[in-house]
Amino acid sequence: MIRRHGRLFRLALMLVDGATAALTSLILYQAVAHPRAPAADFLEVFWLRAIVYAVAWVALLYVHGAYRLRAHWTILGEAVPIVRATGWLALLGIAALFISATDVQGSGWALLLFPLQGAIAVGLRATVRVIFMAARRRGHNTRNVVVLGTGPEATAFARLVDEHSVLGVRVIGYLGPEPPVSDPDATWW
Repeated sequence: MIRRHGRLFRLALMLVDGATAALTSLILYQAVAHPRAPAADFLEVFWLRAIVYAVAWVALLYVHGAYRLRAHWTILGEAVPIVRATGWLALLGIAALFISATDVQGSGWALLLFPLQGAIAVGLRATVRVIFMAARRRGHNTRNVVVLGTGPEATAFARLVDEHSVLGVRVIGYLGPEPPVSDPDATWW
């Protein structure tokens, strides 16, 4: 599924990251910096900043490789570009707050926003990873493999691949002069 719909999946991930960034910034700014301000007045002033923040967050994730679908084998591999993007976002965001000098007293919310945004992005990717791993265990989104050879090493390799269904690889047969000794019912050519 991902191979056929990679661009659509990447776009959806970017839209979700942007939407969570905008909503997180809006909610956190309202809750921490101006808890008593009416929401309508608050949105009039802050909506453009939230959109700029969301675009910057998605751009930083893109630059750091968070949208490369095949580049991350583990959740740590997913988290490293997000942590880098979070660091850059914090650096750029705090610099923007100091340069603009707007609402200096209420700027403490930004110290909560940047790590929270990184945690939300890692959580989103962990959830997506769990969903796709469960789908692969059920046989969806897999690739077929023919093992070259029919000896004990080839059958041990095939068994090892079959035991790790989260890789998305399914052994469909062997290529060799005789059927595998340890798996005589297997398909071979």
